Order: sequence, then structure tokens, then C-alpha cells
Amino acid sequence: MEIQKYAIDFEKFKEENQSSIYKEIGDLIRPVTELAKQKVGENPKMYVCDMYEIEKIIDDVFGRGEFEVLAKFDDLCVDGYVSINFYGNSQKPKPKLKELSINHILYDKRFEVVIGTTRIPIQGRMVGSYYTVMYSKSKDNIKNFIEYLLDEYRKSFSNNKILIISDSSNGPVREHVEIDKSFGREDVLLDKETKDEIYHSIDAFFRSDNDFYKKFNIPYRRGILLYGRPGNGKTTLSKSISHTIDAPVVYWQVNEYTNSNSLDSVFNNVMRLSPALLVIEDIDSLPNSCRSTFLNKLDGTTKNEGIFLIGTTNYPEKIDPALMNRAGRFDRTYEIKDPDEETKYNYLIKKGLKEFVSDEKEIRSVLAHMKNFSMAALNEFFTSAALEFHYNNKVDLLKLVKTLNELGEKQIKNNWHEKEKSKIGFY
Repeated sequence: MEIQKYAIDFEKFKEENQSSIYKEIGDLIRPVTELAKQKVGENPKMYVCDMYEIEKIIDDVFGRGEFEVLAKFDDLCVDGYVSINFYGNSQKPKPKLKELSINHILYDKRFEVVIGTTRIPIQGRMVGSYYTVMYSKSKDNIKNFIEYLLDEYRKSFSNNKILIISDSSNGPVREHVEIDKSFGREDVLLDKETKDEIYHSIDAFFRSDNDFYKKFNIPYRRGILLYGRPGNGKTTLSKSISHTIDAPVVYWQVNEYTNSNSLDSVFNNVMRLSPALLVIEDIDSLPNSCRSTFLNKLDGTTKNEGIFLIGTTNYPEKIDPALMNRAGRFDRTYEIKDPDEETKYNYLIKKGLKEFVSDEKEIRSVLAHMKNFSMAALNEFFTSAALEFHYNNKVDLLKLVKTLNELGEKQIKNNWHEKEKSKIGFY
């Protein structure tokens, strides 16, 4: 592992940020350095890291009680200065709902590393940026410590968790959530050829031995784009993949706040987890201002090694053609088409429609009126039928499907008000 990819020598960091960091950074770093000298000796090596993964895992390890707490930052960046509240004195830390590693100075005796995660004020910003500073007597100790943290971070995904990232005005917001296991591969209703192609591609990519890509000397990265009408199962397909592979999964929702910085942050995040799956929902929402950066990210020769990228869109005509017309970006595009009549029938039978209506002819006759039904519309049809049967002990399928068709037409035309003849006349 090259340490430069994950942390930067403090002297270089200070030189690169001299114009943007307030002079008070010295008041922040100096007491931490003095504590580090007591633990690891004079002239310790010092590195600075702003990786989200590092902060999260330090929090997790801190919560397990694996660090020795040396001191605590009390009121951080008040009037540009930092006061240190050393443990053991009469002043007690302010009560918090949850103790976090942020604003603590910690020591890991296994790697002989002193750690401090705090906010460094940056000129021109309302909110400072969080950085982790690390001290040790050798560069190798810090390197081994970072490798340990990254390994712990990857393990956190093996506990049925995915990382969801959404961009905001304050930068990317990250949340680890439980994987939705309600969707399996059997729930994806695609024609067999398309379904087999997608899953074979996924399975070959995430095999532990990676033999397919090695055998044929193929770059270890792949991208597919799923497009089609809303409600036809693009998200269902992505969810079914998420919990059937043994690899980290990251969902990224692009929006009007997405910019070049968030692009860098997300791709760097995924690269440190590779091999990993990155799903970009509604990729057509990517702002024009950062599309060039996005293309450059996809074109990286080795930077994207180990990333399987899935993009989804309801509006492929809005996507830059350059994304779909060049290998290494999105290698294949798949249209998630409207389900045919037989697929609709099998789906409704699997859901349990025959519990309400046993007449085969009635079910078949209703299908003829579902020409424009997406998978989402089929789900609503089944749910409405179940509700009607629950309360009335019977269900009128034909009336229900006509009602849903009328609603669908109103949605398409965006016309929600019936025009009635006026009952008022003027003479």
C-alpha cells in the first residue's frame, strides 16, 4: 500500500494549505504533538488524512474501547482557538448522547500511533473540515495502522450493510443501512437472455479468484446501464444484486448538488473498497457542469480497477451519448422493457392473485386491459385487489384495472380535474 494515497505528510499538507488554513491551526496541532512525543518519542512522523472511511472506523474501534484516551478537545474552534480538556483533571467533559472519536486524542498501543480527529477551520467556509492527524515514530507504523482501519471498514460491509451516498449543499452525506433482502434474483422479471447476461457478468466479476479477467487479460472493471420506463424493475434488479454478491455495495444518488469534488470523493471511496459494486441511480440527473469530470473518472486506466458500475435512468435520451458509445464507460446498455402478458400473469399468480379470484378466464381477460402496466402498476393492482377482497370478501378485477388505467392516463396528461358543464348561465 502506498501511504500517499491515504494520508499526506503534515509539512506538505501545511505547505499546500498555507493560504486557506487559519493561523490558529498551530493552536490545534501543538498540544496534540506534545502528547504524541510523550507516547512515541521526540520528532514523531506526522500525517494528515481526510478520508471518511478512516473517521468512521476510528469511531467504531473507539466505541469498542480499543484505544487509550489521552485527552479531549473541549470546546472546538471557539473564536478560532481550541482548548484541551485533559482527562484526570477536575473539569468533566460535556455530556453527549454518544461519545465519538471526533475531538478526542487517542493512542493505539498495537501500532504505537497517536490519533486525533478534529475540525480544522478553512477560510471561506462556514463549517470547518474534519481531519485525522496521526503520529508515530515510523512511517511504517502509520501505514500498518491505516491498512488495519481499511480492512475493518471493508469488514463492516460483510454484515449485510450497504453505503448510501447522497449529495447535499454541505457535501456528500453517507449512511450505512441494512440490505433489503425482500428482493431476490427470482423476483426480477426479465427475459431469460437479458437476465442471464447481467447475472453472469456480475458473478464473473465478483468471484474471489477473478480467474475470468486474468485468463483473458481483460481490464478488471465493468459498467452497465439500465434504462426503461419508471416502475419496470431497474431498482429491483439492483437490489437483487446487492445481497447476492460477497462484496461492498455503494448506492449513489446524484442530484443538483453533485459536483467535481463529490465525484472525486465517491470514486475514491469506492476504489478503497474494491472490488466493489457502485450503483448510480438516475444518472441522467448528473449536472452538466461536472459531466466532463465524470467521463474522465470512467476513463481512468487503472484508477477504476475493481469497480463494477451500474447506472440507472428513466430517460436515456438525456444522457450524454459519450457515456454509452465507448467501452470502459458503460460497456453494455440494457432496456428493462414492459413485461409481456405471460410475464404479468406469472407474476400475479406468484403474488397470490388466485387467493382472491380462482377463475382462470377472468384473470386472463383482465390481462388484456393491462397493456401499459409497468411492474409498479402490477404491484398496485395486486395490493388494491387484496385490500378490496379483505374488506368485501370479493373483488371486481375488471373495474379495478379500468380505475388504474384512468389514473395512469391522468398522470401521463397531467390532467387531474374533470371538466363539467357549467350550471350557471348569464343573460
